[in-house]
Amino acid sequence: MLIHYWRMALRNFRRHRLYSLINVGCLAIGIATSLTILLYVLHEHSYDQWHARSPRIFQVGTWESYGSWEYMQPVMSYPVGPAAQAADADVEATVRTFQAFLGADLKNPNLPDARFRESSRFLFADSNFFTFFSFRLLKGQGDRMLDRPFTVVLTKTAAKKYFGNADPIGKVLVLNEKYPMEVTGVADDVPSNSSIVFDMIASLSTMSALENYRPYLQDQQLHSGSFSTWLLLRKPGDTLRVAKALSRLSLFAKHDFPCRLGGRIRLHSIESHRN
Repeated sequence: MLIHYWRMALRNFRRHRLYSLINVGCLAIGIATSLTILLYVLHEHSYDQWHARSPRIFQVGTWESYGSWEYMQPVMSYPVGPAAQAADADVEATVRTFQAFLGADLKNPNLPDARFRESSRFLFADSNFFTFFSFRLLKGQGDRMLDRPFTVVLTKTAAKKYFGNADPIGKVLVLNEKYPMEVTGVADDVPSNSSIVFDMIASLSTMSALENYRPYLQDQQLHSGSFSTWLLLRKPGDTLRVAKALSRLSLFAKHDFPCRLGGRIRLHSIESHRN
């Protein structure tokens, strides 16, 4: 029976070639378009879900009001993360990242052509960045790579850009013509379904030596700022209570700095960035 149907289809195709080509072509285009849309939707909904602890990772932000206009402020000042962990036992860990938006000049002193201006994909981060998140490491130990000033972790692509095919571990990049940065690790390139993108991660303690960035570390007030601040909660359901605890920080006398958390505190799951 199946052979009979194939013969009939072949016979009709030979008799009405143009009509059959139009039908088959339109069907193929329709299927390809549907599959492309499906893959795109699945990709968008997979953002950051590959982190091992993604259900418990939340970013701190505030809803700010300006007259009748409200907007989301996703970055906080330097002390917000540690203050949140100190104020609430359900905050298991915290990590901060800072984008080098003012720019940074990096060069390999042994290769004159390997000299670049980095900004949006150059981040400063706390030393626990690679143990907090699940970015894949190719070389280095996640808990020690950023524990000293003037250390940096490169992605595979950035390592090739600055050092070619040579092993970059232990080698030096010169920052702003002045500071030697030791390469302590190499990470795999950031997945396309990651809301955190970078080519290199420098230790947050490095910022204290850079005049342009030092003031951001000296800000000891709790308010919206320039640091993406992530919390790892012991229970995902504690977000509302932790947000309220953050909003009440100004009442805690144990902090020696003024607390001015403006707007309404919100915790946003890392999995919801593109959903």
